[in-house]
Amino acid sequence: MIVSQADTTIDTPVGPTTNPGSTWIGANPLDGRLMTGLMDIYFGPLESESVITDSQWHHIGLVYDFTTMKRHLYVDGTEVAVDSGYVGGVGSDAGLYFGAGQALEAGSFFSGLIDDVRIYNVALSAENVAELAR
Repeated sequence: MIVSQADTTIDTPVGPTTNPGSTWIGANPLDGRLMTGLMDIYFGPLESESVITDSQWHHIGLVYDFTTMKRHLYVDGTEVAVDSGYVGGVGSDAGLYFGAGQALEAGSFFSGLIDDVRIYNVALSAENVAELAR
């Protein structure tokens, strides 16, 4: 996994509730295609056709747009996957792991190189992502 979020436990009126962590950005272990598991428990994963484990540098990105309520995946400045329907948001207040799965299990470590990580508090447009990839 490239970026994942740990499980979170929140206090509710009926007691503590655990929200499971997820893979924000990863590569499908079977074929190396870029994917996200962000909110997959409720809406399923979003997977692209773009292979990112081909020993080449790739600029990859995940945008969740609260306006359209969709996840967008980008490879080298080009949108390669977007949700066809609405995907509601989930809490994202737990720790983030870079290069490992949400439980830090042995088989979840990313074997590639991570050069630059940026997190924005606004949804970037396709044009913004393309400019960052240049």
